[in-house]
Amino acid sequence: MREFLYLNPELVNQFLAQAEDGLYDEQSEREKTTGDRKAGASLGVSGAKAEGGIGRAQESELSRTRRQTPESRFNRLAKLAAALPEDEFSEINPESENIYSLLEPGRLVAVDCYLDIPSIGRIFAEPGQVEGVFQMMKLFAPEQLDAESEKMIEGIKALSGGSGNAIVGTGEVDEGQPIVVFKLDKLNMRVSAVDDLEGEVTVFGTVARRWPEGESYPILAVPGLGMLSRKERREMQKSGKPTAPEGDAVVPGPGASISVVAIYRS
Repeated sequence: MREFLYLNPELVNQFLAQAEDGLYDEQSEREKTTGDRKAGASLGVSGAKAEGGIGRAQESELSRTRRQTPESRFNRLAKLAAALPEDEFSEINPESENIYSLLEPGRLVAVDCYLDIPSIGRIFAEPGQVEGVFQMMKLFAPEQLDAESEKMIEGIKALSGGSGNAIVGTGEVDEGQPIVVFKLDKLNMRVSAVDDLEGEVTVFGTVARRWPEGESYPILAVPGLGMLSRKERREMQKSGKPTAPEGDAVVPGPGASISVVAIYRS
């Protein structure tokens, strides 16, 4: 059984509709059983006993409707994915060989990894905390807030507000192996707090892009986050240099970005 931490119903439906030529919401089932029941009679004649019976057919029927949920649809999708050729679907874990080659753009993957929400990801996920820290500093330590500090904090607030419901996460398969990075939508979370996403999980989705060792990838450029312009992303890809500051705002290569369908523990 899977414990879903994150599930995107729209992507589940999108993939499943293609695999099954459409979607269905309900599934009707009928179970019919038949059997014989005998009505017996006996007659005694001069110490002898005769028995007889009349057979009667007995029939019962059970009818039920099975309703489809996002979870049941994903389970069907996972079974279909497992039957795909290796060049279309890859299960990746610490024992996998040549993981970078398995992270082929466009490929469906299920990655066993340790999920972490970096500091910049927490800023996007909980912008209210940035405002709270800013107000406390203004109240209790105004001398520490010069014009440059205020400008920096205002910039962070603007970035976090511009990301909407986005959460940025990273996944480490094993030490020295490629890092996966992804954007999540808080509306699709199945847990109450961002911290509950962290830990050993399976990330199921499609590979958007990858970058080799020696290149870095700014988290601000994660597909769907929209924090860098197309021109900035192209300049970054051409030069191989990040346009965001160093630290946990940058994911060093080798790595890959993933469009996430589901995150779960099993």
